[in-house]
Amino acid sequence: MGLLDEILASYNALDPADQEAMARDVMEATAGRPWFPNPGPQSTAVETEADQLFYGGEAGGGKSDLICGLALTEHKNSLLLRRTNADTLGLEERIAEIVGNRDGFNGQKKIWRRPDGRMVEIGGCQWENDKQKYKGRPHDLIGFD
Repeated sequence: MGLLDEILASYNALDPADQEAMARDVMEATAGRPWFPNPGPQSTAVETEADQLFYGGEAGGGKSDLICGLALTEHKNSLLLRRTNADTLGLEERIAEIVGNRDGFNGQKKIWRRPDGRMVEIGGCQWENDKQKYKGRPHDLIGFD
């Protein structure tokens, strides 16, 4: 039995009134938080204190979701990069899906300005000189997808 199974078993053992109270407490504690990591490697990645993190794996393993989620919840000025500008649409779409809208997104500059002051810049870095495009703007998260 995994940890999530144990948690669910404990929750299901509660009487309905306690389940409702717990659900209210969880909703209050997480209000306004648009994204949560999946249990396992994503959660471990979010909790790490490492300055550099290498998170890999096959397609569908949550790599894109992780950097989008971190940019929206843990960092103030993020730069999310894919190989080419044309490949960035997936990141744009996932962020829109997480936050539920495109408010604050400048499609020409590919910069998302969130109401809480967070900024997420999305771009491509295909050629060696492309890194020059991002100089002069500090980022506390640089995610390569």
